[in-house]
This record gives sequence, structure tokens and C-alpha cells, in this order.
Amino acid sequence: VQREKALQGVTADNLKTYNNLRPKKANQPVAILRNGSCTLCGIEQTGFIIDNVRKAKDLVLCLGCGRILVEML
Repeated sequence: VQREKALQGVTADNLKTYNNLRPKKANQPVAILRNGSCTLCGIEQTGFIIDNVRKAKDLVLCLGCGRILVEML
């Protein structure tokens, strides 16, 4: 039930990207953006990437590891 609720706002393209990344990223396709860096690979992101993650309109991939970046509130 929780998964179905969470998927309501996810587009088909975004879900496809997530599902394609899962096997390539050891079932960890999402990373947190903290202090301007990816928490999994440690690569500092550009200002453009950081702004796009904060806007949360589209999926934004880490410049280093290619995972989906999210910002935790």
C-alpha cells in the first residue's frame, strides 16, 4: 500500500529510469545530495545540478556515479 501511494506522483519515464538503474547500482539507484555532494560517491556537484535537485521537477543524476540525486529535508 505504501509503495502504491508513493508511486502515484511518479511518471512512467522516471520509473523506467529508476528500474534500469537498480541492477546497475547494486539496488541503490538513489543517493542523497548533502552539502553539495553525493553521499554515495562523494563527488561535489555543480551549482546547476544542485539547483535542479532542489527544484525537484525532473530526475537529476549524479555527475560521478550516475545515481538519482534527492535532497532530504
